[in-house]
Amino acid sequence: MAAALGASARGLPPPARAAFVRLGLLPSTAFGTHAAAAAIGATAREAEPVLELLSERSLVEEPGPPGRWRLHALTAEFARSTAKEELGPLEEHAVLSRVFDHWLAAADAADRARFPHRHRRPARPGAPVEAPDFGGPDDAEAWFAAERGTLLDLLPGSEGAHPAAEGETFAWHRAELSLRLAGFLSGSGMPDRETAAFQGAARTFRAQGDVPGTALVLNELAAVCLRAGALEQARAAAEEAADLARACDDGTALARALCLRGWWLILLRRPEAALGLQMEALTTARRTGHRPTVAEALNAAAVCHSDMGEAGMAVGRLYEALGLFEELDDPVGQTQARGNVACALRRGGRLVEARREAEEALRLARRIRSSRWEGRMVDNLGEIAAAAGEHRQARRLFRTALRTARAVGDVETEVDVLANLGATATALGDPLGALDYLSQALGTMLAADAPGDVTRVLIAQGDAHLELRAAEEAESRYRQALRTARTPSDRERAEAALERLGHRRDMESAPYAHGYQAGRESGLAGGPDPP
Repeated sequence: MAAALGASARGLPPPARAAFVRLGLLPSTAFGTHAAAAAIGATAREAEPVLELLSERSLVEEPGPPGRWRLHALTAEFARSTAKEELGPLEEHAVLSRVFDHWLAAADAADRARFPHRHRRPARPGAPVEAPDFGGPDDAEAWFAAERGTLLDLLPGSEGAHPAAEGETFAWHRAELSLRLAGFLSGSGMPDRETAAFQGAARTFRAQGDVPGTALVLNELAAVCLRAGALEQARAAAEEAADLARACDDGTALARALCLRGWWLILLRRPEAALGLQMEALTTARRTGHRPTVAEALNAAAVCHSDMGEAGMAVGRLYEALGLFEELDDPVGQTQARGNVACALRRGGRLVEARREAEEALRLARRIRSSRWEGRMVDNLGEIAAAAGEHRQARRLFRTALRTARAVGDVETEVDVLANLGATATALGDPLGALDYLSQALGTMLAADAPGDVTRVLIAQGDAHLELRAAEEAESRYRQALRTARTPSDRERAEAALERLGHRRDMESAPYAHGYQAGRESGLAGGPDPP
């Protein structure tokens, strides 16, 4: 095979042979025209006829859509070994530098097309490479889907087989690549991969004294840790990010770090403390004039108000945030804000409006093709159906949301949905099924150290035990719920549950007490009063 490949390569014109050898240094055997052009040292237009010639000689395959190419594994190994033999270390380094500069330029262009409102720092000048032209978000998503395997293998913390993904020579490029891909990675459903990439990038930026880069990547690390339920890691990353953002005077990064610290407190069921941080984040963001961060801080502050039982205040701030997200044409922000509006309206008893907002949020989640947000919006619709007494419809929605949450690794939503399924099972007369769901919710929280409304789960367990006529077990759960309550609304729910239990006991003992008193008055009964 090597002899046949060697003969084919020797029969090529010198420029085509030089191009073929350099293609062996690409990080993947599958690549686009622009990546090939970077390796060759040409423009995409200049590279196309060379690639077509290589395809005619069966050295390169064109397996799918136009502009995508592939080297057979044996052909790639031959090209790589030839490059090692014939190219000196300086030329090999030059080829890899152009390739990494291409990935950075392409990732930056895709990021700007798909997530135009993300806070990012200016790109550092590199080699004059040509990036793909993205006409909009769909083109950027298609590019990431096509290059996903290669990109993931190049990130810090990956175990990619290509030598360029090892060592420190291109460590900065790999760290910077993780920043530019952060928006795409957030919807990838791979929190462990994201965490490893951002941790590795933070180490690189710290070692190089890159304070602004470290602040930005720590914010991304805090965000993925929050999504994965790793709350202590999230807190530590957000606090360090805030300190570094102050040191380099990056007000927008500081506002985001404060907002992330606030989310940490929200997930710990401490909305009053979180509100102070969110308002500080809002003030800082308004000072910098970065409207997307202003909208994010408004959204987060509104969640605090909602969790504190201040539905009216929450809805007002959420519509303000939603207006900003709409002005910015940010569908991701609109999805989050509308979902939170629906939640606040439901808590305020405005179920018709809540359902309308939740359905619009679900439509937006599908438009942006975010399975994570789609699962959350379906869960939201289930909660609205349950509040309206439509328990069978709620159960169907919750089951759909549970499958989605598990598929994308959204532990926070998984816990919430399991708790909802438990409460719904009790409402449908299946308290044993309810206890199973609720045990899963608590088990998931403990196993993943994930956030969750423990008070709510305990109350739901008490309700299920009450349906099973296990009043003592129910009281035990309600009292545990009261002890774990962290907000006034949590305490009110636990106290209301205990009050329901007392009322039910009174009702159950009332017929006996009434009959005994009637017997005494008729002279048919005597002795002391019943306890």
